[in-house]
Amino acid sequence: MASSDIQLEAGKRLARDLRAIRRSHAVDIKEVLDATRLPDDVIEQMEETALMGNPMFNRVYLRSMFSSYASVLRVSVPDMMQALEEAMTGEYVGSLAQKYLVEAGPAVTEFVKPAVPDEDAIPEEADSALNLGTSEKREDLDEIEPEVGSDTSPTKSVSGPKRVTPQSESVVDGGISSHPAKKTVLLPNMSGFLMVGFAGVALIALIWFAVSWVLNTESPDDDVATGGDSSQVTSFERPERIILPDSIQIELIASVEALDPIKVKIDRDLRRKFWIEHLDRKTFEMMERVEFERELENAQILMEGYVIPPGWYVTATRAEISRTQVQAWLDSLTQAGVYPPRQVGNE
Repeated sequence: MASSDIQLEAGKRLARDLRAIRRSHAVDIKEVLDATRLPDDVIEQMEETALMGNPMFNRVYLRSMFSSYASVLRVSVPDMMQALEEAMTGEYVGSLAQKYLVEAGPAVTEFVKPAVPDEDAIPEEADSALNLGTSEKREDLDEIEPEVGSDTSPTKSVSGPKRVTPQSESVVDGGISSHPAKKTVLLPNMSGFLMVGFAGVALIALIWFAVSWVLNTESPDDDVATGGDSSQVTSFERPERIILPDSIQIELIASVEALDPIKVKIDRDLRRKFWIEHLDRKTFEMMERVEFERELENAQILMEGYVIPPGWYVTATRAEISRTQVQAWLDSLTQAGVYPPRQVGNE
């Protein structure tokens, strides 16, 4: 897989985690737009691909945007910067989700179904007792020979040693009944069935309550769609055309580290060197064109407050920007209904 594809896949994983964290913190898109002052399509791309592979955004601009986005989500800026670096190298595997989503996960309670006794099963003790009674009966019947035709009364004892008649036998007319003993049937413990029944009724009631609550609860989106308070509906108007003034203000920001030095040539002036400390900015004014050399990878260029895309740079260390180029870029964005990106403050 190409490195760009790996970076894009890592960006999608980061975007998915950012969207999940925003929703878990109950932060809506409008709150993000108000806090970051970014266009809605940029926020949408940030939550789809984390802006990986987009030539309009360089490392400096991405760090600035993600820093502002982290403050809205109440995520630590160092954690966000680490996740961004992992996504840009294709190594992001979900560090933000592990730290900011795992703690909010609901606990799952496993329902254990109580054991149901088998109705056909006979306890081992009862079975052994029945077998013992049957064997004793057979031994006693072999020892006794009933007297046939004798006048002996039922109360007369049979000669020989006295024996105990088991419960499975009965004495009838001086003899012993040969009817088999009744088999004792042990009923299963019904408490298990009662527990299963109560649990089933409780589960059905819980499902019914949940379905009723979902059907009767109206979401905020439904209120807007069904004609709720019209003052809560946010409308996005197409931006008006932006016309550059005669004298264009240029801001050069040392966003990554100190610029020592950077070379600047404005219109027909000579090329000059400027030393700018980290996070400081230098302001210029131009009429038609400006040229920059060296240290561009550590700088951010603004014209009338709008961030110049890094894709305009001729090389990583050289850029030429003209009035015509900037005006055409602003017109293309406003005609597409997109606000040009403005500079986002560093955390």
